[in-house]
Amino acid sequence: MSVKKLGVTIIAVLALAAAAANSASATVSTTAARWFKNGVALTAEGVGISGVATENGTFTTELGSTKIELQSTKLSCSECKIANTKPSTTGGAEIATGGGQIVFENVTVLKPPGCLVKGETGEVGTIPTKTLRIHGDWMDTNTENKKAFIQFLPPEGTTTFVQFELSGGECAGIAGKRNVSGSLFGESVNNTGAEAAEQEIVFSSAVQSTSGASLLFGIRSAVLTAKGKFKLTGGGTFKIQ
Repeated sequence: MSVKKLGVTIIAVLALAAAAANSASATVSTTAARWFKNGVALTAEGVGISGVATENGTFTTELGSTKIELQSTKLSCSECKIANTKPSTTGGAEIATGGGQIVFENVTVLKPPGCLVKGETGEVGTIPTKTLRIHGDWMDTNTENKKAFIQFLPPEGTTTFVQFELSGGECAGIAGKRNVSGSLFGESVNNTGAEAAEQEIVFSSAVQSTSGASLLFGIRSAVLTAKGKFKLTGGGTFKIQ
């Protein structure tokens, strides 16, 4: 299975791992995809979106020989919006973009035991990401499985995706602020072009493998597994196509 990334200025071919059992092979490429609200393409002004978790999220990684596993039972989207904008570097056709912070709430540390975690706000159990950039111009071209792959990137000029701090319990040896770098893809549950009041997105190791994205906790790989539904703050239906 392969993924072909057709960028505005580059063409690259990426080798990919096999998808989950019983799933169709995916061919994913960048396209001039756009967001639509109530059947009408959005402008650069965009619209606000909100999000809720539909499954518990987990974040797993390692630091040295120590396994780290965090769990979140709630998420929200802070100052999130979607819009259609022209690429800043090359101009050209408008594409599906957006931005905002994903806030993971009710976060507990499953491994190591007895630890506490807090994000940059200092509130225990709440971890906001950086103000991420969103690109929705990746599409699955497989005729049996047409999905959108939404890319979440750190702010321009930085590689930090999210930062959090561990303390207490068996985290004494790894206590302190830690950065997670890299980018992340979420796969849409609905097919591309399916308009609905809510759009659900899945984050998983399989999606990361298919898209070629990766998160790093220091130099170690990290995996975010989560599922959430997003809707327009002002109501209405929307889609990406």
